[in-house]
Amino acid sequence: MSDVDQLTGLVKDWYYGLLLPIGVILAGIVILIGGIMYASSSGDAGKAQKAKEIIFGAITGLVLLICAALIVRTVTGG
Repeated sequence: MSDVDQLTGLVKDWYYGLLLPIGVILAGIVILIGGIMYASSSGDAGKAQKAKEIIFGAITGLVLLICAALIVRTVTGG
């Protein structure tokens, strides 16, 4: 097994085993917090806007995680 194969295997294991699950869990928690903030904004436009920004940021992070997973899968070959 060459050094490149070992490195790609390490990157794949590290990403799928650690980074992806942690990122998905954190994004879920942030979306939940944003939802609670939005629900408790009580008609305050400023609070509702801040909650929407938080939710949008978490969803953007999830999309980036998915894109990174596709890149890792493409580079590592599976």
